[in-house]
Amino acid sequence: NAHTALDALFDKPGGTGSLPTLLSTFTSNIQGLANNPSSDVAQANLVSSAGDLATSLNGLANQVQSMRQDAENAIGAAVTKADGLLQQIAGLNGRIAANNTAALQDQRDALVDQLSTLMDVKANVDSTGAVSLSTSGGMVLVNGTQATRLSFQAQNIGPGSVYDADPAKRTVGTILATDSMGVTRDVIAGGYIRSGEIAAQVDLRDTVLPDRK
Repeated sequence: NAHTALDALFDKPGGTGSLPTLLSTFTSNIQGLANNPSSDVAQANLVSSAGDLATSLNGLANQVQSMRQDAENAIGAAVTKADGLLQQIAGLNGRIAANNTAALQDQRDALVDQLSTLMDVKANVDSTGAVSLSTSGGMVLVNGTQATRLSFQAQNIGPGSVYDADPAKRTVGTILATDSMGVTRDVIAGGYIRSGEIAAQVDLRDTVLPDRK
């Protein structure tokens, strides 16, 4: 769990190398030098603790950046999986419309269940037994035998990598949805996916982790 790992990085108790301990030592050494500014020992202690704190902070920043890259890659994997599920569901809709059987419906429903772990899904079954899917954000995912195509191109995450609706300013990947008419939309900019694994990973990459750097 990324949130647990993040908490462990910043909040782990005790230990001479933990961030709280290093910060406490640095603060104490500042006070020690203020109380005895001519002391060579106090000066050396402050320089040493400042170096230890800087090294720790740099290490944490690198770990946070690595976790953002992991989230970026996880978004890509989840989007690829969701796209495949949408195509399979649309294909089963066609088979169900031609020959509606309980076995086909069960197969289709199992795929919808998998999809629902990745994103919020609203389902509507028509008189033929075919299912139409959309997100709570209003994006149509499946309509009959037509499925929206989802794509994501992962980027290499750097210290300053940010999401922006403007492609010229965006330095992380975004999710693109192309409907049956060939219209492509930015899913993140439109807020079309609001829960599930994909939304959680986007939030981790763009909000939770940057706030901890």
